Formats: sequence, C-alpha cells, structure tokens
Amino acid sequence: MNQLRGQIVESISSPGEETTVFQNNEEGYKCYRIPAIVKAPNGDLLAFCEARRLSCSDHGDVRIVLKRSTDNGGTWQKLEVVAENGNNQAGNPAPVFDLSDKRYPQGRLFLFYNTGTGSEAEVRNGKAMREVWYKTSTDAGKSWSMPVNITRFVSRPNHPQTNPAYNFKEDWRHYANTPGHALQLSAGPYRGRIFVAANHSEGQPQDQGKDYLAHGFYSDDHGKSWKLSPNVAYAGSNENTAAELANGGILLNCRNQSGDAKYRIMATSTSAGAKWDSVYVETQLPDPVCEGSMINYTTKSGQKWLLFTNLDHQSKRENLVLKVSADEGQTWRTGKVIATGSSAYSDLVIQQDHTIGVLYEKDNYSKIVYAQIREEDLFQSAIITHTDTWKGFERVHFTLNQHRAYYVKPKQALEGKPWVWRASFPDWHTEMDSLLLSKGFHVVFVHVDDQYGSPAAMQAWDEVYAHLVNQHNFAPKVALEGVSRGGLYVYAWAKRNPDKVSCIYAEAPVCDIKSWPGGKGKGPGDPKSWTQFQEVFKLSEAEALAFKDNPIDNLEGLAAFKVPILHVISNQDKIVPSDENTYPLVQRYTALGGPATIYPVTDGPQRLEGHHFPINKAEAWADFILNNSYPVKKPLPNRDYVQVHQGLKNIHRVILTQKKATVAFLGGSITHNKGWRDKTCDYLQERFPHTEFTFIAAGIPSLGSLPHAFRLQRDVLDKGKVDLLFVEAAVNDRANGTDSLTQVRALEGIVRHARLSNPKMDIVLMAFADPDKTQDYYFERTPVEVHNHELIATHYQLPFINLARAVADKMGNQEFSWADDFKDLHPSPFGQELYFSAIKTLLTTAFDDPEVWTESTFFPTPLNRASFDKGKYYAIENAKRDANWKIDPDWSPSDGLPTREGFVQKPMLVGNAPGSAFSLSFKGTAVGIALVSGADAGMITYSIDGGPSKILDLYTQWSGQLHLPWYLILGADLKPGAHTLNLEISSEKNPKSKGNACRIVYFLLNE
Repeated sequence: MNQLRGQIVESISSPGEETTVFQNNEEGYKCYRIPAIVKAPNGDLLAFCEARRLSCSDHGDVRIVLKRSTDNGGTWQKLEVVAENGNNQAGNPAPVFDLSDKRYPQGRLFLFYNTGTGSEAEVRNGKAMREVWYKTSTDAGKSWSMPVNITRFVSRPNHPQTNPAYNFKEDWRHYANTPGHALQLSAGPYRGRIFVAANHSEGQPQDQGKDYLAHGFYSDDHGKSWKLSPNVAYAGSNENTAAELANGGILLNCRNQSGDAKYRIMATSTSAGAKWDSVYVETQLPDPVCEGSMINYTTKSGQKWLLFTNLDHQSKRENLVLKVSADEGQTWRTGKVIATGSSAYSDLVIQQDHTIGVLYEKDNYSKIVYAQIREEDLFQSAIITHTDTWKGFERVHFTLNQHRAYYVKPKQALEGKPWVWRASFPDWHTEMDSLLLSKGFHVVFVHVDDQYGSPAAMQAWDEVYAHLVNQHNFAPKVALEGVSRGGLYVYAWAKRNPDKVSCIYAEAPVCDIKSWPGGKGKGPGDPKSWTQFQEVFKLSEAEALAFKDNPIDNLEGLAAFKVPILHVISNQDKIVPSDENTYPLVQRYTALGGPATIYPVTDGPQRLEGHHFPINKAEAWADFILNNSYPVKKPLPNRDYVQVHQGLKNIHRVILTQKKATVAFLGGSITHNKGWRDKTCDYLQERFPHTEFTFIAAGIPSLGSLPHAFRLQRDVLDKGKVDLLFVEAAVNDRANGTDSLTQVRALEGIVRHARLSNPKMDIVLMAFADPDKTQDYYFERTPVEVHNHELIATHYQLPFINLARAVADKMGNQEFSWADDFKDLHPSPFGQELYFSAIKTLLTTAFDDPEVWTESTFFPTPLNRASFDKGKYYAIENAKRDANWKIDPDWSPSDGLPTREGFVQKPMLVGNAPGSAFSLSFKGTAVGIALVSGADAGMITYSIDGGPSKILDLYTQWSGQLHLPWYLILGADLKPGAHTLNLEISSEKNPKSKGNACRIVYFLLNE
C-alpha cells in the first residue's frame, strides 16, 4: 500500500485551482446550498444544488439547478433548472447513474429529490408535508422525464389531507434524501441495486432532535418498485451517506442530530440495506451536526478505499477534511485538509482522470466551490495557507493535521537552524524574538488555544516538532519560551521530551494549576479558566486539586538533561504569585541538579497586579537562548537504532477499531523499575485517549530470556489476550551467563509462544545497555546477546531497538558520559528518558505508517526446532520425593538476606541434606528448574531417562548477597514424549556456600 505512504511535507492546496460553481446573488438567486455531484459515463461532471430565489431559508421558493463541466471541473456551463415546486421547495438533490440497465447502454441518470410545503418546524408539527420524487435522464442530464412521486413507497406519512394514501400509523413527517449522490452497487449479490440514503422525523418533535431516524430506500428493478430499509436504531441519526462494502453490503454514515455524541453514527448491512447488522458511534470521525459525503475509490494500483468528507470539528462548521479508510471503515486517516475556515455541506465525485473532486459550501454559505485532490497529494499533512510579514520578517502560516501554526524566517539563518518556540501570547513582549530573528533564529508558534498544556496539545506539538525538524531541517533541540499560562505548555512538552530542549525562558509562568487558574492559594485564580481546565483534562474538582502533571511535578528527567531554565518574574505578581509558582519549581529543579536562574523585575510600571511588567534586558535574555542553543549540536538520531520491520499494524488496528488494548512488558529489573515503562504507558494513553488500555507489568529483577520463556504463560498470557508485548533480556542474559544457543531457543520460544496465543500480537524486542556491551562496541564487536535479539527480530520481522548500540555511539559522540549521566545499567533518570525517547521514536514511526490497514500475520518456520515455544511452569507437587524433601508452603529466609518479589512466601520444594533425591515424570522436549539460590545453595546431580549423570553448582556470584531467582535447563532438545528426571543433592558444594540447600519454586517444562 505504498500509495498511502506520504511524508509530512508542505503542499500548497490541490493540483487545480479551486473554482466557484455557484455564487450567491448571481444568476438570479439569493443563495445556493446543498451540493450534489456525479460523473457521467462520458466523463462530464454534473453539479446540482438548491437555488434559493428570495432568501437563504431552507423553505420557500427553492429549485434544484444543474451546472455541467466538460473539462474535469475547470469551467462550468450555464445554470439550468431541473426540478421545481412552484413557490415551494424542491430540494435535497440525490443523483445517481444506473449503469446496469441494458435498455440504456449510456446509463440512465436518476435524480431523487424532496418537495415541501412549509418549514421544517411546520412539517415536524404536522402542519406541512414533505414528499419524495425522482426524475430520470437518458442523455446525462440534457433532458429530463416527468417527475415520479414515490412517497407512499419510500415514506410512512400520516397526512391524508395531502393524499388519502398517506395514512400510515408510523407518522413520518420531516423527510430528506441523502443529500448528495446516491449509490448503485457495482458487485456482489445485490449488484445493480440503487440505494438512496434518507432520514425522517417520526411523530411529535422531541428534544435534541430525538424524533429523527436515518433509513434508506432501494430498488432492484431500475426504479419500477421500491423497498424501505429499516430505521437505524439510534435516536437522532439524521442526514446520511452510503458506500459499498466488499461483501456486497453497505456502510451508512450518519449525522447525529441530537449531538449527544459529537461523532458520526455508523451502520453496516450485509444485505445492502434490507436490515442493519450493527450500529455504532465512530469516535474517529468528529461531527458538529452537519452533512458529510462518502464514496468508493479504487486507487491507481487497484486498492479499494472509502473516502469521506465532513467537518472535523465537534462544535463549529469549519475545517473540512477528506478522510480515507482502506479497511472498509474500521480505521480512518486524514488524507487532506480541504478548508480550514468556514465550510459546510459537501459531496464527493471521482473524475475520469482519477482525481478526487469535492463540491462544497464555503465562506459562511456564500458560495459553492469545486476542489480537486490527486491521489498522490493525500497524506501530505502540512499545508501552507499564506505568508505575511512579522516585525519585518517573512512569516509562513501552515496547517498541520487541523492545527494552525507559523514560523518566522530570519533574513539569514544560522548554521543548523536554531529556533525558539513560543507558547501562548505570541505578540506579547516580542523584543527578544525580534533580536533572535536578527541573529539568525527561526520563531515558531502553534495555535492550541485553551488547552492548558493538555496531552492533546502535546500531540500537536510533537507533530509540529517532527515536521520542522524532519522536513525543514530545524535544529533537533529547541529553545522554549513560555509567558504566563504558556508555562503549562513549555514544561509539559519539555518533561515529555527533555532530549529535544536546549533551554527554557519563562516569563511570569504558571507552574501550578492550583495557584492559577485554580485560585486555591494567594491569587484570585480564574473561575472560568478553572472550569475549562477541568473540562479539557476531564477532571473533577477533587481530581484537579490532586493533579500531578504540573510544571512543578516530575522534573527528574529534565533536570538530568541539565536543561537551563530562566524565569523572569515580578515578586509583586498577585495573579500568578511567584512563591506558589516559580520559587517552588526552581527549588525542586535545583535540588534535582537542574540549572536554574530567577530574575525578579523591580523597575518600571507593573500592571495587572504585577503580572505585567517591562522587559528591559531583552538583549541579555536573547543571549541566554543564543548561548544555550548555538552552535547547534546534533545528537545521533534515534531512528538509526530502530528497526521497524513490519511495524505495529495489529495493535494500531485494535486501538482504532476496538478501543480496548492490552500491552505487556516482559523483562528484568530495567523493566520492573519505574522509568521508561511508565512513560510508554503514559504516551500510549495520551496519544489514544479514547482507548481503554490494560498494562501488564511482568518485569522481575535478575531474569533473562530463559526464565521469560517459561514464565510467559503464567505472568503474561494467562492474564488475557495481549495485543503488544515488549521483551528485553540482553542485560541479564550477559550477567547470568546464558549461552548463545539457549538465548536463541528462549527468545524464539517467547515469540512463537506469544504468536500461538494471539497470531496478531505485535512484539517489540529491545537490547538494553551495560558496560560490557559498551566495551564490545568500543572494540567493534557485536555483543552476542544483541546479535541474538536482532536475529530473532529480523527472522520474524519484529520491531527491534538496539539501545545498547545507541548508548555506546552517543557516548562516543560526546553527548553524555556513563559516569556522570547514565550512571548504571539500571539507568538513572537520564538513561530512562533516553530509553523512552528511542521507544517513542519506534511508536511514532509505526503509528504514523499509513499501512496500518494491512494486516501482519508473518510467521516463518522456526530458526531452531528445539525452541521453547510451549514453555510453562510445572508444579513441584509432581515430584516423587524421598523423606528428606519437604514442601514448605510459605517459604521465607531465616538468614536476613533480601529476596525478590514473587520468590518469597511461596510454596517451595526444599532439600538441605546431601543424598536427598526425587524423580519427576513429564512429557515434553525440555525440562528445568526455577530455584532460589541463597548463601547456602548447594550442588545437585541429575540424569534424564537413565542417561549420564551431570553435576550443577546452584551457588551464584550473587548468592551471598540475596536469595536470587535462578533458572536452569537440565535437558533440552529431548524427543517428544514421556521422560523421567532423577535429581539428588550432592555432598559437594561451592567453597563460598554455607550449605547444601536446593529450593525449587517451579519445574520448567516445554511440552
């Protein structure tokens, strides 16, 4: 699906100039509304709409008019009236070509429409009437048949005063076709069916338009007879549009008149409208209660897509976008922003040259225009809207995924293109920005109004950052500038991306929402903003007061990166009191080792209760940013250490379609400890706020690939269907001395076992850093553990992150040191941020891949036929033991040494005396033991099926310090079937050991 691949690059509108088709107050009509468009078999485009003669009202003297284009929308012929109803309304045009009627080889055009004798309110109250008609044309709209009234076949009115036949008990009142083009099915069991999407009100008016229901009507005999589809079972479903599914069914896409869910209502029908199989709210498609248009599209390479245009907003009629689904409506992706400003109804058509055409209402209903979009221009998210000047410098305005932004260009950019990013009030105290522009900086601003640094705003910031850095080569580290509430934005983004920030300049910044807008301290706060903050974050009053993502919170990562901060404040500020905001933040930041400066302004007039004060040292503050941002230092990019392979398509589909997903983390102490795992969970929840995530934390210190392979079932898979699994074992595999063959068998076993439980599970393999691996890379050796992780990832086309190589290379690039920054193989906050940054790069790259719609079920033959792909725990009760072995039901140590969680206060098979023996019968291809090795660990001898006896020392290099979980394979690559293990405690022991103990927590079995 390479057609869906699109770099985020700038594109100035679409291939052809947008043309005005219908302009208000021209050609004899006051207003033009409700567009519909179809392509004739000869390629002509036929654009219909309502022509409202005397006013812009929905009722009154309204006619249906047509204009034709013979040059793919370049020019439009003279307006023609094709349907009217005297001085009353004829509206809601719904054209469709019947291309399956053999009597008309050039196609027969149907135009469905409605007539009305009063306003919508009058019709809903039973005081006026709506009827349904169609006309046909056999010459592509050049001449028309007489109108045919089909009301009694496709509606259920109770209005006998209009027609005695209108005596239906259902009492349908208001009625409207689509509006927009109707549908003819092109394949499947219902090929040739004409389906017209429609809606009606039923009975007396109800609050919030709950009396409205979507439905449809259809004909299988070229219009000779008509049948009604059932109502869509969602009160308030209204104007709708239909498209064909691959199974010959229909997807119906409805406006929600009630507005209770500010999203589109969807219905599916495998019987092409005879009944509805499912009805659901589609949260991928916001809707402000307005019409939309959907159409089938076949790409140039033969892919089948659905296209949909509507207003991507939940309250305003603006921001018309084209969205694309390559999986029949399960997932939707924004393909093109058509209009960021005022816009409304639209209709889609596919031109003869494969260009996508959009006929839509624009500029407060003042005109209907025609826009064209080429397939190759889809998914180019950044669109330049216009340029102007700002402080004498060129300013480039653009939209990026519906967010308005701009950057101001210096006359001559400094090498590396350093930049400063303003948050909130971009035209306040601009002296420093002007100086930075004159020195060669770019200045950037993105509109995320009234979001208070919310996760949604941070996603927008991430997108703008990626666009400017990747497409315009802006410096990888940006200086952040936050004024007042802008402090919420700069610190929220900086804490999520400390590796991308050169410095922070803040002026009277909000650092604690309890102070402002909460007003819970010395300041008055702002009640309206406080309420808005709670709405944005979906918090109650109590939850807002307990909010833990203020700028003053969670500063460890930012401080670890030594990001310099400068706060310019007034101690007289009563709106955002400094002792509730700046001073607590700086105290915490410096206590964590972060560099910070406070400059209190004491001179000049101070207004707004000290919140507004003069900036008389703009040159000094500009130098602060310059000195911390230039010369530009370019860190090695994370993407060099990320192999996406087949990506994360399956978890992405689950997130978008099911809105519930489970993510598991399998690893050792680096996974167990707080840090990158928590940040990954937060990122997923913030990026996909409408998805309910379940996170399984299955990190246990000291454990590597071998233990993971046998505990996978109990610790992960038994907890539910897992959609995404993170696995790391490289550090402990080195520390535990796990041989290379066992690593391969274990890692491959994990992958195959996981995929057998859920063939669509996505799995990420990661190799973390330690000093031994860093030394290997210094001597240009690939660590064995990293090689094996990558070997499995490549064979199964799984994402792989080589963090061991990243750390070694970045230290070689003088970006940081192990002693001062990373500090330990259990990473410092700096190291945790570094790990998460690389993981975020993988997630962002994978989730931005438009091939999400292509299912990934790649499952090759195994590399090693003896992999532990059915590994599990086998109960200690299965052993046939002599009297010297006991099962301690709640073992705890008596020597005071520490233990690992999950390996204490558990039943254990315990033997202490030399000669103590047991036998274990089992069926499988591998067997082993999971034990606890403490200061008294002994030695064992064992044999399988009467084979040669082997001896194992259970004492480890850490046994004198703690009771360590220790996993040992006693037999691998066994023949499938029944076997017997015989084990005895040896009289020999390690010289460092204090005893002969063997404490077995589980047997290991690969069935």
